Amino acid sequence: MTVECLAVNFLNLELRPFLSRWHPRLRAFEEASPGRPETEWPLAADCGAELRLLQGNARSYLLAFARLAGVRDAEAMIDAPLVHRPHAVAPPRGPVGS
Repeated sequence: MTVECLAVNFLNLELRPFLSRWHPRLRAFEEASPGRPETEWPLAADCGAELRLLQGNARSYLLAFARLAGVRDAEAMIDAPLVHRPHAVAPPRGPVGS
């Protein structure tokens, strides 16, 4: 298995079907109900449940990518809690190297 094969399979077998199914439905809700939050979308729970399935399936792909990259103990790395980092870091001030 190659990186390219894994990526194409994930996109075509997992991500594309999910987005093709749910994006038009969400867009229709947003257009019919401008200003209403997504939490009021009647299909939000169904979409969320399917998203959780997609996330579970994505884990298998992540492990396969990690194996290809030679990551030791990939499961521990993938399952480790994320460390909180700020969303944006201010660029350094002054000329480079000062």
